[in-house]
Amino acid sequence: MKVKRSEIDELLARHGIAPLAAEGSDSRHAAAGGVLATVEIAPDADGTPLIHVVIDSVRAGGRCPLDKAHALSIVRSFQTRHLLPRDPSFQHLFANLLLKLAELYLGADLETLLAERIRLHPTSYHIDRVVAHRGAALHLHSRLAPDAHDKHAVFAHRHGDSLEFPG
Repeated sequence: MKVKRSEIDELLARHGIAPLAAEGSDSRHAAAGGVLATVEIAPDADGTPLIHVVIDSVRAGGRCPLDKAHALSIVRSFQTRHLLPRDPSFQHLFANLLLKLAELYLGADLETLLAERIRLHPTSYHIDRVVAHRGAALHLHSRLAPDAHDKHAVFAHRHGDSLEFPG
């Protein structure tokens, strides 16, 4: 089942990824140029999630979930091929984006995740299109208010340790 655009925007926001329709100057600047990349996360034949990054027809990746070191190794593999600048801020921005996309994929229990036409700059990025598939419907909104079952609330009459409300 294909995940709706509004649900994708909600997922991106929950994982700290700039939404597709971001109006910020950084996002607009990134949309105007930069390095063009595609990130795909999908399971292999055994069901193990894999992440693949494509820049200028060169593909790199590996197992997912990623840790910071693995994400940096993917970025460095493109830097050694001179497809990405060797700027440390660029390196960390892209590695963090890969980590966030992996967390989104795993956290939402998606079957596939495809982020297309990602425009990368040293300090910003813009994702043009995200396509996600999931086996079942995605439920993003809780049915109760966030504080409806406050585990830290103390109600003496419920605990039986109150003189006014003995157990």
